[in-house]
Order: sequence, then C-alpha cells, then structure tokens
Amino acid sequence: MRICFVAEHPSSGKIGGAEVAMAFLADRLVQEGIEVHYASTRCIEHQSIEFHQVPGWFARTIQKLVKSYRALNGSAGGSSSQGPSAAGPRRQDKAVTSKLRSFLLKILMRSYEPVLSKVGADVYIQVNAGYPTGYVASFCKKNAKPFIFRSTSLWDADLSFTRGHTRWPDYTKALYLRGVRDADIIAANSMDTARAFTEYVDKEKVRFMPDGFPILPRQDSSRKGGFVLWVARDAPYKRAWLYADLARMLPQYQFVMVGDVEPMKNRPPNLLLLGPKKPNELPDIYSRAKVLVSTSEVEGFPNVLVEAAMQGVPYVGFLDPDSVTAKYKLGFQVRDVPEMAQRVDTLMSDETLRLRLGRNARRFVEEHFDIEKVIKKWLGLFEELAHAK
Repeated sequence: MRICFVAEHPSSGKIGGAEVAMAFLADRLVQEGIEVHYASTRCIEHQSIEFHQVPGWFARTIQKLVKSYRALNGSAGGSSSQGPSAAGPRRQDKAVTSKLRSFLLKILMRSYEPVLSKVGADVYIQVNAGYPTGYVASFCKKNAKPFIFRSTSLWDADLSFTRGHTRWPDYTKALYLRGVRDADIIAANSMDTARAFTEYVDKEKVRFMPDGFPILPRQDSSRKGGFVLWVARDAPYKRAWLYADLARMLPQYQFVMVGDVEPMKNRPPNLLLLGPKKPNELPDIYSRAKVLVSTSEVEGFPNVLVEAAMQGVPYVGFLDPDSVTAKYKLGFQVRDVPEMAQRVDTLMSDETLRLRLGRNARRFVEEHFDIEKVIKKWLGLFEELAHAK
C-alpha cells in the first residue's frame, strides 16, 4: 500500500503539533512495510520517505500580487478617508482582487494535480484546514482515490465560520467546505472535534483518530529547581501574553516559554524565553518542568499535553480537551488567570499532589496515545477505504 501525506514535515523547519504527530505516524507506517510519500512545499532528504514538492512559492506569489494591486490602487486615491463617495471604488477594488485570487488559485490547483498524480497513492491524507483541503479532495474525487482530511483543531469543525477561521477570504472558505464535504473520512484528533463535525456532515464519515507517540522512558520526578512551562507557536489564539501575566502574579517561581514568541516589552524577570525547539529537544525540557500551562482559547487535542504527561507533568489550562483532565485527574481546568495562578501555586508547593497527578498523566498517555496502539486504528482505516473504493 502507498500512502501520501499532503503536509509539511517537521524536519523541513515547519514545526507544529499536527506536523510532528503525522511524522510519527509516517515513520511507524514505514515500519509496517507501507510505502510513504509526502507532498510538501519544502522537500527534504529522508532515508525511507519520498518527498514531492507542491508549489508553495506560487501561493506566496498570489498573496504578493494581491497586496501589490491593493497598494497601487490605494496610492491612486482609494483610501477610506475620502468618505462615502469612495465606497464605489472600494467595492470595485474588492471585486477585482477577488477575481484575481480566484484566477490564480485555479492555476495553483492545477499545479497540485501533476504532483499528486505522480505519487499515485492508494490513500491521500491532507493535514491542516485551508484551501489545500479543497485541492486534494478535488483530485481524489476526480481520480477515485480515498481522501482523508486530518483535523487538529476544534475550529476546523465550525463550517459556519462564526467562531473559527473567521478571517479566511471567501475563496478559502469555499475550497475548504468543498474539501470537507468531498472527503471520504474526516479524521479528528479529538472527540470534541469529531462530535462538532457531525453537526454539518454525515457522522458515518467522521472518526476520532488520536495522535500516536513513541512512549519515552520517564525521568526522575523530583524536579529540584523545576519550573512552570509553556510550549506553543506564537499564534494569536495561543495568547502568550496571558502567560506573562501569570508569571508576574507568581514572582517566586521560574517560568519558561518554548516557541517562536516575539520579544516582550516589560517581560517579567522570572520569565525565560527559550525560543523554538526541535521535537527531539523537547523531552529534556519537559523532564525538568513541574507544571505545564496552556493559555490557548481553542485546540484539537494538543500535543503538548501528551508530551508533558509522558514525563509526568501535570496540566493547568483554560481548556479541558475531551474532558480528560477531569476524568483522568491530570491537572486542573481554570476560568481565568487568577484561578490559574492559584492552581499553579498549589502544584508548585504541594509535592505530593503534583507527583500523584503526574503519575496519572503518565498512565493516561501509555493507555491512550501509545503509537503501537494507535497504528492499528490507522491500518484498519486504510484497509476499510481500500476495499470501499
């Protein structure tokens, strides 16, 4: 069997939770004797996976052309300061840029087709919501190939775009909707996301497929000199500034941030920014942390919760994905920053409680996120799709 991931690979420098989790799955599939290919905007040398380049540069060119058009049009006197009389030109400008995007994206979609055709996979898996979801779904429908859309955020399931992906242009929304509706399977990495999708699409094609991780040895849990940890990308919905507020409220503890976070003004002295780290560098950082904090307003099932739990680190966050924090006693869900400060203070000062929750977290990961268990679900899904087509 040949599987194609339409996604970026973390070795290319594009490091996000979805990319890391899919790379673990890809490597494990290779061990099962499955031929794995990647269709990505960035190709790398890999010992056992073949890479094919899709034209990411073309998408960036589209954005530059549209921005250039707007800049030129604006310099010609189309600014909003002209009052109501400028409304007509502004509407015309929006119509022109919309047509320009539509035309260029049709060309981009056609450039995907030869790449996906060359791969000739039995199953295609597209990761992360966006216009590529529509491109890959269109190709698979045209060529009678099974298509799996891998969803990793609760916002992906908001097909009304009232909460999630609200700033997407109309053409991206339309392509994404087409992709979701034409997908053979929507594989969500959280039960909450899977349930949300069933409000809009046939529940028979929605599956909860957890991410799988190699289970690493657990390090010493005493953590003398341990710190409070935050790990994420610097995206607005991750709300990094709230973590800085938390650090200010608890000056007696060391706080650490990992990710591509912009330098902060008035950064509290007890907050250390480590910058982005490669996946293989994270276990050592988790093994020295006492508490993991999440300030995100939306997630699917976050990698960081699993990665920290593997090293026996309790969780404190505004979200409780799939209600696992409460059900398995992994930490605490909180309503606001003051309550978060209270819970973090408790865990940092109560060693008995921290260790007990840490043991629960480790057990939870072993039972539910071991790649050796998760791989069986994916293999079963591939066989089901192969026979269905």
